[in-house]
Amino acid sequence: MLNKIRAVPGLFKLLVDQALDIAPGDAFVQWAVALQASGQSTPTLSRLASLTLPARREEVQQDFTATLAELGIEPPPARRLLTAYLQQITHDILTGHITAQAGADAVNQIYPPLGHPMWLIHWTELVDAERIREAAEDLRDLLEAQDALETGDVQQSRRIKGSSIKAYVGTLFDENQKFPMDFDALKAVGTVLAKSGHEKLDWDVIAITTELKPDSKRLFTASALLTGLWSSARVSTIDPKTIDAFQKARQQKSLKPKAENAIKQAFNAAVESKKLPAGYAAKLKPD
Repeated sequence: MLNKIRAVPGLFKLLVDQALDIAPGDAFVQWAVALQASGQSTPTLSRLASLTLPARREEVQQDFTATLAELGIEPPPARRLLTAYLQQITHDILTGHITAQAGADAVNQIYPPLGHPMWLIHWTELVDAERIREAAEDLRDLLEAQDALETGDVQQSRRIKGSSIKAYVGTLFDENQKFPMDFDALKAVGTVLAKSGHEKLDWDVIAITTELKPDSKRLFTASALLTGLWSSARVSTIDPKTIDAFQKARQQKSLKPKAENAIKQAFNAAVESKKLPAGYAAKLKPD
């Protein structure tokens, strides 16, 4: 679907700006006018192009959505769009399609509307072209890991170096991210990690949780990932020390019910996987 979106002039960037809530109403009308001038025509596109400027975003949203449907385009989730956009920026920097500074400016333009995520904060300080290119290489690798894991591509995940996988996993604990993942999506990532030979990352998940403040939100994230990592998808036996470390990390009062339930699901997954040493399952009591 991304290739189809990129084939429509101006649509990819407009969808990115829409996801970040920075696209004004006029941008949708101007896009429709330009698309109509290029020879495209649908009933709703004509209506959208005929709106008077300035246009309020709430006025154009319904017609924009209807126009995409008429064009046979279903936009991907915002998280997928933004990954693809950052991938494009890093590619353009590294291939010389844009200057290093222009690439850094593009990243920094979406940094605030993304919620000031910690994994992009160093881009705000980059001015040297060589350092920008090095940062682009690291970001490219991280985004490659994100793309493979979040789309369930086990084969591609096997080919990605462990440091990039670990860097991506660290971003999932960033409380400033605009588009956090739900339990099922995080569990799916954990399952892909287990299937692709990265099952030992359960240690890293727990280490990140303990290094940061193990509050309800972070324990929820860790538990969802561990539910996948400790599932029957893994090959090796679960190290009891990881269980002990996670038990210790969650030893705090007043956890939210959502986090408590997630913790129970992680422990249940470990028991049901039959990947625990004999007799150890009895220790997996969340209370």
